[in-house]
Amino acid sequence: EDVVVPLPSGRHTIELTTPGRDWIAIDWLKLANVRPCGKVVTDTPPPVLPYALTDGRQALLWVIDPRFNYPNGAKEETPVVLHGGAVSLPGLPVGRYAVEWWDTRSGAPIGRADVAESQRGNLPLILPDFRVDIAARIKLVR
Repeated sequence: EDVVVPLPSGRHTIELTTPGRDWIAIDWLKLANVRPCGKVVTDTPPPVLPYALTDGRQALLWVIDPRFNYPNGAKEETPVVLHGGAVSLPGLPVGRYAVEWWDTRSGAPIGRADVAESQRGNLPLILPDFRVDIAARIKLVR
């Protein structure tokens, strides 16, 4: 189905959302008679996109920098490093967790932290610096 949305001249932000609890797939998006905007550069990192699976005692986490969530950044030869990212994982019991960080490109572990502590069912994690995305294996150690 083709949907045409005419806009008056001037600067606009276009946001595509689905108000329901389901998802939507967009195969093609065509913009006509527009000028591309420049890159926005800030001193603070953008929010990250975390995805996790858990059984209540351990978790797998994948985090992506939205600046490189395809097709964003698809033509970047050298992606920038994201510094200072953080996430909080809900649904894990109070306790101490071992966190093993993985480089998704090489498939190799790149760091380990044995001090993550769940508080009131949330496990706060400070992300190591990374490019594009990073993964973690998280296990309860008590």
